[in-house]
Amino acid sequence: RSEGHIRFYGVATWDGLRVPPGEANHLDLARLWHLAESIGGPRHGFRWVQAPLNLGMPESFITPTQELDGQRLTLLEAAQALGISMQTSASMLQGRILRSLEAQRAALDAVLPGCASAAQLALQFTRSCPGVATALCGMGSKTHVEENLPVMALSKADPDALRSLFA
Repeated sequence: RSEGHIRFYGVATWDGLRVPPGEANHLDLARLWHLAESIGGPRHGFRWVQAPLNLGMPESFITPTQELDGQRLTLLEAAQALGISMQTSASMLQGRILRSLEAQRAALDAVLPGCASAAQLALQFTRSCPGVATALCGMGSKTHVEENLPVMALSKADPDALRSLFA
């Protein structure tokens, strides 16, 4: 990084940032930040985290798994407070949640209006969570891209309405 070969870097984990403190595989984002700062100084370049976030795995959005300045925060809140960008993986959980989303269509349509398919519902949820910079989604065909692209034209959903899905 000091030689200019790496502009920014981050960490990616399936569980570590989503599980609560006390779990064996818990990662403390503030500790990672402080480690980066202690090694690289104030211009350390630690600017990204990647973790799954979807309607079946909403912990990064709703579960306070991180501690920062004595407060328990969600991963998204902690990342925002530290100036770290959040890139999500598994927006559709490799397609495994789509069938269950169709079964919950009425409740989801009320919170995520304008979605024409379960795939669009899944993407709209993830991209609407405050603090998400990039919602990754694998698409194996041109048809998938054509189906999912209209989500970008939708306004992001209200965060409180998103939280209501898990109340």
